[in-house]
Amino acid sequence: MSGSGPPCPAGCEIGPLTLHPRADCAQKVRRKAAAIEHPPNVPVPLHPCNPDEVNHRNANFLGNFTKGLRHNALGEVDPVAYCALLAALNAGSPAKFETLEPHLGCPDGRKLENPQAGYALDLQGVDAHQAGPLAPSPPVGCPMEAFPAAPAFSSATEIGEMAELYWMALTRDVPFTEYATDPTIAAAITDLNAYALFPGAGPALTPQTVFRGSATGDFGHPAPPDLVGPYLSQFLLLDAPYGAQMIPARIRTVLANVDYLTVYEEWLRIQNGCDANQVACDPTPRLIRNGRDLGQFVHIDTVHQAFFNACLILQMGRDTRRCEASPGLGVPYAAGLPYVNPFAPLPEEPSTKSATQIGVTTFGPQHIETLVMEVTTRALKAAWYQKWLVHRRLRPEEFGGRVHNHAAGDAVYPFDPTEYGVLTGGTAVPSSTSVLGRIFSHNTVQNANRRRSDGVPTSNLPPNATPNEPTYLLPLAFAEGSPLHPAYAAGHATVAGACVTILKAFFAEDQRIVSPVVPNRAGTALVAYTGPGASALTVGGELDKLATNVSVGRNFAGVHWRSDHRESIRLGEAVAVRLLVDQAFTYNEDFTMRFHRFNGEVVTIAKTGGSGTKTVTLCGQPVGNVTC
Repeated sequence: MSGSGPPCPAGCEIGPLTLHPRADCAQKVRRKAAAIEHPPNVPVPLHPCNPDEVNHRNANFLGNFTKGLRHNALGEVDPVAYCALLAALNAGSPAKFETLEPHLGCPDGRKLENPQAGYALDLQGVDAHQAGPLAPSPPVGCPMEAFPAAPAFSSATEIGEMAELYWMALTRDVPFTEYATDPTIAAAITDLNAYALFPGAGPALTPQTVFRGSATGDFGHPAPPDLVGPYLSQFLLLDAPYGAQMIPARIRTVLANVDYLTVYEEWLRIQNGCDANQVACDPTPRLIRNGRDLGQFVHIDTVHQAFFNACLILQMGRDTRRCEASPGLGVPYAAGLPYVNPFAPLPEEPSTKSATQIGVTTFGPQHIETLVMEVTTRALKAAWYQKWLVHRRLRPEEFGGRVHNHAAGDAVYPFDPTEYGVLTGGTAVPSSTSVLGRIFSHNTVQNANRRRSDGVPTSNLPPNATPNEPTYLLPLAFAEGSPLHPAYAAGHATVAGACVTILKAFFAEDQRIVSPVVPNRAGTALVAYTGPGASALTVGGELDKLATNVSVGRNFAGVHWRSDHRESIRLGEAVAVRLLVDQAFTYNEDFTMRFHRFNGEVVTIAKTGGSGTKTVTLCGQPVGNVTC
């Protein structure tokens, strides 16, 4: 049959590249990505770290993470046990880790969590060990900050961060919607504003900013979007459409007024690697309404869970035209991407998108959903490298043990004297109105009662415990305390920074979120939010807020520091940007991604050239090209 149309390439395997040319192109792309991440003859910068491990070597490594090892009666590590861990980390031999002393005779003993993960290499994006010292790389456009040293044990920052954690523990059960009127929140604001960490970094704290992710100017954003509107991101309050299923926003949480590790023997047992069960579960599913609920959400979540849910909420349409279990927001894909969101309302489809195609494996629903999970493992590798192989920062509960020993007169530690004086109220024995005095009273009640709010006794105390003994220990929301891996970087926060960066790259950030909601006091229903900022919520702002909610939720539980949150979110952001740059070379479609960093700066990643010479730019500067 003849015709006047273009030639018809009927047959089997077709396309601009097949067989060896296709394989050669794939190899070129891999080599180009590898050269971008580690350019020839360009030295890899050193990782900055604080001197605690060296300075306090002869003081039982008091400034480092030692949980799960053998400790003396003060909770200070046996230096032989700690040096054995360092030797195993330095050697990197799997067999060496098997020679470490296991938990100390606890029938419910815990194990160190994945210290070998930091050795894992990666084939996409920046390798885990390079994700920290990013400045001045990448060599063109959009330089990312290096992952800095953790605050030192004796620094003013460490004390200020600890004061915040004490206050977070004391206010776990205050509803976020009542911060403006609650007297304990007011006391926390007054006290925290006395520390150099807080007013020194920006305006004094207020009920609108206290305990928020950007409360101390953490990211350098001129107008941080996570300070706008209600405390919780809308993405934590909306049901997530999961095809024919629905993921309810209500969670199984825990009962109020029950904290852990406030009895000294219990605390010491946990430091030695023993486990304990959460014994105060709330039988009623609730919406997240306070710090305790938020802490419980990030206690047992799948680490990318909140962000995958957000992806589903953003993507699925506002109606249920395919009999989906629940509607979503139907947010359009970002303007510079080649395809429309197939679930978004038709009037919102930009005319610049393809008129004949939608995305699936590339720039479509399946691509975005899997990329949120794909970036998670890379973020965790970067965090675990920092945790085990660079910083080994102690957990807040360990620092709380140092504070207790010092305040009780059982030991003397080199705290920053000025800031420690603020912590105690300026007296040798902490005053009743200082945060340490309040913790003393709080722990006294906890240790005398040791029962759930419904009257059922707890069962986590060791046989030799003296439960009526008052302490200055940090009250933990988790019965087992922190995980058995160091504090810095924070896994949740690094994943939060990475996943939210992916979502901001694919969805229209400036889309308004209308009809915002907050939970009622009982967390059993949503009510309309009409307070300040109600009309100013955007997709990008609520995604930033989601990242900080998830990250700070771990602080509310008492297992992470503010600087863990701040620096780890930026680390995750850098991991995601580098992954997006590397993957840009793999696509046939031309595109431009444009999104805001957590500091407010704009990032652009673009690829041009179709299937010919693929050219990728980062923030307007060429990264490289590949000709196939």
